[in-house]
Amino acid sequence: MTDDGLPTGGTLTHGWGVSGPGTVAFTDPSQLVTGVTFSAAGSHVLGLTASDGQLSTTGKITITVSPVGHGPIVNAGPNQTITNSNTAQLNGSVEADPIGGAVSYNWSLVSGPGTVTFSAPAQLPLRQ
Repeated sequence: MTDDGLPTGGTLTHGWGVSGPGTVAFTDPSQLVTGVTFSAAGSHVLGLTASDGQLSTTGKITITVSPVGHGPIVNAGPNQTITNSNTAQLNGSVEADPIGGAVSYNWSLVSGPGTVTFSAPAQLPLRQ
């Protein structure tokens, strides 16, 4: 935090402000570097306002809190167009829920013409 030096002899003060769901608790809101705890998942905007007695400015940061127990996060990989072949290489990933147990997964045809045969329908790298 810096100041333009005006007014002369002014005192530089600061404080935190919050918008978003639930409540937010700062470890020590009087400090520039502090911890923060969120009571609810969602998007929270935190603002740090500084004033020199004459002018004030606010810097903002958005913190997105993911819900606990949301289930695994699944990415089936990028869309593909294949020509002159009937084989595609799938590159999916699964990220386990931090409080969940073992994760199982299985490729399947959701829509499309004809049938699809997976060489290893329950195989992909698991990111944890």
